[in-house]
Amino acid sequence: MIVSVVGTADAETTQQQVIDDFSTLAREVQQAGAQVVELNFSCPNVGRQESEVYRDVDIAVKIAKAARRAVGSTPLLVKVGPLEERGEMVDLLRHLSGVVDGVVMINAPSRVMVSASGAPAFGAGRERAGMMGGAVFEIAMQCVRNAVEIVQRDGLQLRILAVGGVCSAERAKAFAEAGAYAVLGASACAWDPWLAIRAKQLDPLL
Repeated sequence: MIVSVVGTADAETTQQQVIDDFSTLAREVQQAGAQVVELNFSCPNVGRQESEVYRDVDIAVKIAKAARRAVGSTPLLVKVGPLEERGEMVDLLRHLSGVVDGVVMINAPSRVMVSASGAPAFGAGRERAGMMGGAVFEIAMQCVRNAVEIVQRDGLQLRILAVGGVCSAERAKAFAEAGAYAVLGASACAWDPWLAIRAKQLDPLL
């Protein structure tokens, strides 16, 4: 069982409080029986300090190290959003190597959402939101391919896990063929509860 945690923040929250929140939650779920703990460093719908932790390598590593101390040898993952700049990805992966066990790519990308008329889909004041579903697949696939290549090239101590747009067994297999250590499902599993079974039937090694 993978349990995902995310710290919370407001305008008055200090960086250390965010770090402490993540590590406290990581310890609590581990003590409650989580077999794997995931630190969610990408929460595009909150718009606060915790929304794009993965883009700030300094705080991302501080949180990861604090969580590692909190959970000991329990497998520890970090979930990130899309990393469009290769240099940014290299920097993050190198700093996380040896601290966490794996990186999950990707959480919902933040995008401007509009209705058919061109108006903000969620109303004024919330022009951007996290995008989920099949449209995320190509973005996630590119991130996974880049990350796997960087890990192999630099000999990093990380596993890359894939998520994003996995709405078919064939897409799950495509991620595996791209080098993903594991493939996770998100919104698609709510619509197709048999997706994981069909993916295993297509490729028992998934």
